[in-house]
Amino acid sequence: MTKFRVVGQESGTEVEADEPRATPSLSGGNGGGTSDGMDRRVATLEKGIDKLFARLDDIQTSIAAARLDTEKRFGTLESRLIAIDTKLDAKVSTSELTPIAAKIGTIDGKVSNIPTVWQMIALMAALLAGVSGLAIAIVRLARP
Repeated sequence: MTKFRVVGQESGTEVEADEPRATPSLSGGNGGGTSDGMDRRVATLEKGIDKLFARLDDIQTSIAAARLDTEKRFGTLESRLIAIDTKLDAKVSTSELTPIAAKIGTIDGKVSNIPTVWQMIALMAALLAGVSGLAIAIVRLARP
């Protein structure tokens, strides 16, 4: 009996299995291939998978550490922002905002009195018609 290591389960787990001793070469597909050295290739793949799992564990540990560090930094930033917000709330009172609100009200009133584009077009058309009418009247009066 030969022991084979099962990949994908807990490390160190081994399963006993019968291994055929005299395995004939495979050549039934007319492709000329054989299974010579298959045990060596499987062992190499198992070692590669073990290295891959070890690297994945390292990456997972690194990501978890980075996440904890990021959460710590965000917590610090959040506490600083809360402190700044509290300071700003304490400094700005409603008595300081009243003059600003009055100024904004006067600016709003001035902006609402500005004519729109269509009002300007109508004004220009009326002015053009008036000037044209005045010019026609002057030309008629000036004729002998």
